[in-house]
Amino acid sequence: METNLKVLISLAFMGAVIACGTFEQPPVHTEQDIDSRLQPYVDQFLEDCETRRSDCRTKFSKITSIKVHKSFPLSDDITEDTIGLCQLTKRRNWIMIKEEVFDRFDEHVRALMYHELAHCVYELDHVPEKNKLMSAHMPDILTVVYKWNTLVDEMFKQVEQHHGN
Repeated sequence: METNLKVLISLAFMGAVIACGTFEQPPVHTEQDIDSRLQPYVDQFLEDCETRRSDCRTKFSKITSIKVHKSFPLSDDITEDTIGLCQLTKRRNWIMIKEEVFDRFDEHVRALMYHELAHCVYELDHVPEKNKLMSAHMPDILTVVYKWNTLVDEMFKQVEQHHGN
């Protein structure tokens, strides 16, 4: 009788260990919420990113939403002139774009999306130089139009310096 009890206790313990071993945490999110007006720019970023980085999709999947808003709550870091935000948290990353950006050239919208995506996907900081994708202020339209490929190459060089290959 004592042996049967030991066997039952051992089996119960093994079942608990096996159950604990197969327990999976629920996903933080199941899909991304991306404003349809921004989707083409996101797709272009991902295409450029995938030709240069193997970790692009994995890092991009941590972004839960990319939304357009009429305004942003003001703070020390967010002024009236702020047109894009990337928020990084432990559980999710998200991007907000101010609606007024659609009054600008498409090239500016694309540059802003690359800038915010580089913040959220690769945690890049601003660079002190002007007329770069990662500058704190939007590059001028002529630079964006005529030097786009150079701007993108420079941004991904910054990614390599920040993360390595």
